[in-house]
Amino acid sequence: MAELSSFQERPAQMRRIRWLDAAKAIGIVLVVLGHISRDAALVQWIYLFHMPLFFFVSGWVYKKKNVLKDIGHRARTLMVPYYAFGGVLLLYWQLFERRFRDSTLTFGQSLYGLLIGEYDYLDFNVHLWFLPCLFVTAVFFNILVNAGDRWKIGGMVFAGFVSLAMSTVSLVMECPPLIWGFERTFQYIGFYAAGAILAKTRVGDFVEKTGRGMQGAVLLLCLSATVALNHWNLTAGIFRYIDAFLGIFLVVAMALLLQNSALVQYLGRTTLLVLCIHGPIYRILIQVFSLMLQLSTDSFRSNLFLSIFVTAATLALCALCYEICRRIVPWALGMKRQQAQTPEQGSADLRLNG
Repeated sequence: MAELSSFQERPAQMRRIRWLDAAKAIGIVLVVLGHISRDAALVQWIYLFHMPLFFFVSGWVYKKKNVLKDIGHRARTLMVPYYAFGGVLLLYWQLFERRFRDSTLTFGQSLYGLLIGEYDYLDFNVHLWFLPCLFVTAVFFNILVNAGDRWKIGGMVFAGFVSLAMSTVSLVMECPPLIWGFERTFQYIGFYAAGAILAKTRVGDFVEKTGRGMQGAVLLLCLSATVALNHWNLTAGIFRYIDAFLGIFLVVAMALLLQNSALVQYLGRTTLLVLCIHGPIYRILIQVFSLMLQLSTDSFRSNLFLSIFVTAATLALCALCYEICRRIVPWALGMKRQQAQTPEQGSADLRLNG
């Protein structure tokens, strides 16, 4: 307990952690590819761990704060982007895309969904669910840490115990839909807690000091394990968490190998924007390229090479939008003006800040 608290404000967490940025970059590539591709085996493999990875990364940079201060901070860095991009994309959907997509939701229902962050009502851009869910998860975890310290039982220990209990509940029962995805917090808070607790120990120093041989061995081992478990359909129940952590270790090993790539580091900084807007962009690109190649959209998306191509094009367009937003409306990215001018030093929940 003392060891956990002694590393609460480690200097390493006051700077960007390159391998975490790289992990986010790898994660967002998998997110976009998983949404584009219709290769069932690939998509199922990606879905084993791609979202748990982001909760783990966000937890890794967690820092205890005053509850009200933490809520304000996360509202700026998560909920402001959620409502800013969500509002724009809802109008785009209502005026244009709704005419070409099957949807039973009215504009009023979609607006309601945006306001309360409920997954079933976010049909216009369902990928936005992550931001309010992360907001609730991070705020709730911080409340648990503060409560544990106040009750003299150890904040991180108490928060970790409650997170474990909530994860167990998610295995045995399905929670009904709740505002801002709180029901999904039960499924993901365990990964957030794991990242937060591991970061307060010497694990981070050990990870950064591993050699490339060890990193490559871990990558191959975890890749083989996740592929095998996916092939045998061992993905439900407790295997859901086993698969997810193996996938997280896989991405961390890959991130350590790629962390010095300028492209990977840059992509890691654009994660929040990519998450918010990649849906409409890849759908437009698929329609355009499908017409050019005279293929049905299903045939186009079933081709892995073409899916990778559209993934790369989507990320490139998102990067362009990121640069425009960073210069004109940095607040929409959860950035302060100073952070926008020097984004490599900036911080927000998806840009390595607890």
